[in-house]
Amino acid sequence: MVNEKEYQEWRTLPATKSFFEYAQLRYEGMKENWALGVYDGEDVGQFALNQAQAWGGAKIWREITELTYEDIESDEEFIGDTPA
Repeated sequence: MVNEKEYQEWRTLPATKSFFEYAQLRYEGMKENWALGVYDGEDVGQFALNQAQAWGGAKIWREITELTYEDIESDEEFIGDTPA
């Protein structure tokens, strides 16, 4: 299990910082594209599908950018030690 100190150290690594910056840029880009109508569709069904996919993608990127130690601590089954 990763402890809070290890998590905070991981968050300060250059590669980790770059990843979180990338996630934030993706989230902001999706919001901008949404405002520009990029995810519109030619008919109601395609419009609904495009909007749902865009919403889901943006939601995931936002959740990544807001990830805290408390979030992963509560999901122990996903953070345990990996087999060697």
